Amino acid sequence: MQRSIFGIILIVLAAVTMTLATPGEAKSRKAHWCSKIEGKLHCSYYTQEQCQASVSGRMGYCVHRP
Repeated sequence: MQRSIFGIILIVLAAVTMTLATPGEAKSRKAHWCSKIEGKLHCSYYTQEQCQASVSGRMGYCVHRP
């Protein structure tokens, strides 16, 4: 019983640590790809593949971030 409580506490602490560490890393990585769908530019893709998957079947295309 005591082992399982300790395990749960350890998992929660690890999750909190990972969550707090992520925003700084995310800010340092700038999205370099944009989708253009119906004249609107959405720049939230880190790879061309992510962008292509998003515009697939939506009459849009991808451009490198201006």
